[in-house]
Amino acid sequence: MRWNWRPPGLKLIRIDIDPAEMRRLPADIGVVADADEGARALLDALSKEGATVSDRAGRLAEAKAATNAAIHDRIQPQLAYLDVIRDVLPEDGFLVDEISQMGFASWYGFPVYRPRSFVTAGLQGTLGSGFPTRARRQGGVPGTGRWSRSPATAASCSRRRSSPPPCNTA
Repeated sequence: MRWNWRPPGLKLIRIDIDPAEMRRLPADIGVVADADEGARALLDALSKEGATVSDRAGRLAEAKAATNAAIHDRIQPQLAYLDVIRDVLPEDGFLVDEISQMGFASWYGFPVYRPRSFVTAGLQGTLGSGFPTRARRQGGVPGTGRWSRSPATAASCSRRRSSPPPCNTA
């Protein structure tokens, strides 16, 4: 949304609960509403006009697969390490990135299945924050018995696996 330019012919529909934001970034159609309520109202209005929602989930899955195929062989060995971590990390486990090549690759190359299961410092450049962040994140989810080291260490641990790798879960 903070483009210096917009592609020619692009129409922008913006839903924002804060009317002041509509003045800051004008849209072709501005809807001041809660995002959930506004999106549902927009879909209802479009369906009344005969518009249908296509297989958006299928199209997004195809686009993700095509993007992954295009970059996977170029970003090695980092994506291979992330593939292994994803294979052994339970679906409700979490990953904390670190400022490193592995951390950067995890931003776009690590599949995330649940909200708040990928913790990142973003673009803050906080080298060394992965370990304490992981420890704090684990403390915020008592009873899960799961944690993941930062991808820079390329290791993960789970108490539910039959033969977990050596790790400190204390």
